[in-house]
Amino acid sequence: MTPLELDETGVGLVREYARITAEIEKNKEGLQQVRERLELLLGEEHDEARIDGRTVLTWRWSRPARSLNQQALRRDYPELFEHYLTTAPQGARPFRLAEMTP
Repeated sequence: MTPLELDETGVGLVREYARITAEIEKNKEGLQQVRERLELLLGEEHDEARIDGRTVLTWRWSRPARSLNQQALRRDYPELFEHYLTTAPQGARPFRLAEMTP
């Protein structure tokens, strides 16, 4: 693949994408602050909050996560590990915005 030199429309789209991305990041920070305040309100003694008797948020423990120790399986049972190992048909194609200077 080769790079694409963007025209005026493309430049505008990249700038809009960067602006919206920055706005989302700013909102994430505010959202996290509000979430932390709600968590403080709930404390350890409540796992649900209601308004007029209607549940508006819950904060409950989930089941502990379980995972497979792939390194140990590969070490102890290499043939079994290789037998069940799969490869995705196509790799990922991350969309990343490079730093821009105005």
